[in-house]
Amino acid sequence: VRQEAAKHQIRVSREQVESKLADWKDGYPPGGFEEMLKKQNTTEALLKQRIEDQLLIEKITGSLFTNETLVPDEEVKTYFKQHEKEFIEPEKVHVFQIVVPTKEEAEKIRQEITTGKISFESAARARSMSPDSSKGGDLGFFAKNEKIEAFNAAFSLSVNTISKPISSRFGVHLLKVVEKKPSKRLLFNEAKAEIVKKLKKEKEGTVYKEWLSKLLKDGEIYKNESVG
Repeated sequence: VRQEAAKHQIRVSREQVESKLADWKDGYPPGGFEEMLKKQNTTEALLKQRIEDQLLIEKITGSLFTNETLVPDEEVKTYFKQHEKEFIEPEKVHVFQIVVPTKEEAEKIRQEITTGKISFESAARARSMSPDSSKGGDLGFFAKNEKIEAFNAAFSLSVNTISKPISSRFGVHLLKVVEKKPSKRLLFNEAKAEIVKKLKKEKEGTVYKEWLSKLLKDGEIYKNESVG
């Protein structure tokens, strides 16, 4: 794969790898990223290598197999009709959080916010130990059971109210809901982009496997005797 990428001058920059890694890290609560690495018995350096390999594969398939991975409108419409249940979007909430080590500290911060001494976002930036503190604790929108169990409490909150302290293995959380989106059935035009993405990815996988099989027959492959 790397031989072919070099032949076609397809490269992945360090910035692209770091950006993808940062996106992954943002999706974890405090300590969650390190816990994931430990569970998978890997390191950040190896994860970066995997990210680079994946980005390289995506660039190769996107560059070399444009026509083979096109998704006609008829395919998209057929998929939408045959998979209607996939396009019922669950209720979602837009949540900000503050994470501190103890319940006492969380209670103190909650009191300061509710009495107007400090805003929730300012408190998050100054005192939260979560990676999202730089964004004022903004977790974005999520559905129930999409994140850690503690966040499910947000679905019982009214907009602009602050939860009582909620404990998890990552610390003690204060949650604030700023917006709610009710469950709804997506229209075709709302679902189209996601269907195209899904079908294109499936085609890319098929084309890539066929291409890789040919490379294994025709490419220059060397065995590293020291590890093999």
